[in-house]
Amino acid sequence: MLSFTDKGKGDAIVFLHGYCESKDVWQAFEASISKKNRVICIDLPGYGDSKPLANLTMESMAVAVFEVISSLKLEKLLLVGHSMGGYVALAFAEKHSESVIGLCLFHSSAYADSDEKKAQRDKTIKYLHDNGVESFIRPFVPPLFYVGNREKCKIAIQNLTDIGLKVSLEVIVNSAMAMRDRPDRTKVLKKAKYPVLFIVGKNDSAVKPEDSMAQSQLPTNSYVQMLGDTGHQGLFERESETLNMIKGFAKICFL
Repeated sequence: MLSFTDKGKGDAIVFLHGYCESKDVWQAFEASISKKNRVICIDLPGYGDSKPLANLTMESMAVAVFEVISSLKLEKLLLVGHSMGGYVALAFAEKHSESVIGLCLFHSSAYADSDEKKAQRDKTIKYLHDNGVESFIRPFVPPLFYVGNREKCKIAIQNLTDIGLKVSLEVIVNSAMAMRDRPDRTKVLKKAKYPVLFIVGKNDSAVKPEDSMAQSQLPTNSYVQMLGDTGHQGLFERESETLNMIKGFAKICFL
């Protein structure tokens, strides 16, 4: 069973973190949203306090998330996935659409990796094997933030760096492989009978804004929030705005 926190009462919102992160990235969201909703923040396999999986894929992580959902007897939930967490959320929604009442792709994508992106993943994997976790994490985190936000977000950058340094080499490598090999899941968006929210960083170098805009045309009911002067970490770069976006989206989903 994965490690998770479960706070508040009411309609359930499940938060899934991104690559080299943990459930701790959602602390501000959890504290605020749990006043009116039940909030579950999950450590994906090998992250935070969760044990790793031998076969790490988006599908196997989604199965592990479903085990948590089942143990809590949640019948309907809003899924919020940041980056890699969005890939897991899509894999979950593909198998358990009847449980999903809303989906938020927070700097995430339903597309498979392009050939260029796969080559970048392979370079990352080689670099990790050659140089180790610390040499990867320290230069990896700051560029996730828009350059104009790095000074004001220096505490968040340090916190994310500290979280990343605690993840094992094996998990970071296996996660990169899992992201590289994940399939296209645009069909999940096309078939979605629930609302889908896209939170997009205009300056996100990891998930292209134009890709998010194209994908937003796929669901029957979709919402897009474009964040100016924001990179891949809107949950820190634009904390209050993105927090309010999710609160507003939750009201729509739980009408």
